[in-house]
Amino acid sequence: MKKNESAFIYIIIIGLILKLSLISIGHWVFLIGIGLLANSYFFGFSSILNNESYQEFAKNRSQLNLKKAYQILPPFSIVLLIIGMLFKFMAWPGGDILLLSGIVLGIAGVIFVLKTTSESSSWKKGALQRMVIYGVIATVFYFLPNFFWFEKIYREHPAYIEATKNVYEDPTNEDFRLKLEEEKEIMDNGV
Repeated sequence: MKKNESAFIYIIIIGLILKLSLISIGHWVFLIGIGLLANSYFFGFSSILNNESYQEFAKNRSQLNLKKAYQILPPFSIVLLIIGMLFKFMAWPGGDILLLSGIVLGIAGVIFVLKTTSESSSWKKGALQRMVIYGVIATVFYFLPNFFWFEKIYREHPAYIEATKNVYEDPTNEDFRLKLEEEKEIMDNGV
């Protein structure tokens, strides 16, 4: 499962590079990588930390065992942080609340992990490492302005940025929507 985690992170990085290069498929590669990573953390967090193979993961997954709070909070908080960073990166509404929720749950998860005695030290170390890494990155994302990444990506298309901001501020305004479609077409066609 650790190989999968690394592969998904590489997919995200490739998608990010493509997206920053304004290559249209980069958007989808980035989204797919984020989705795969979030799902692997949510459903296979313990398997990643215990370095289980996919076969061991599938066998253990089929056995119903009740999870405790310290087993649920770390992956859930990391998933919230990952999805919150995605929303913030894409300038979608709701990124700040997802990040804040993930940070709060992450702090609670750290406390639970530190207090548990029933997990191995390697499990605790892996959980804490991932929670701290994602928590620090998410905190940076939280304090960035909502359109920070969007403005960096489309810096050579200021009219498109402005049209997008106008639509986000007033999504019911049809004139703003038409202007956004016009600017998108200009940007895509290089006119």
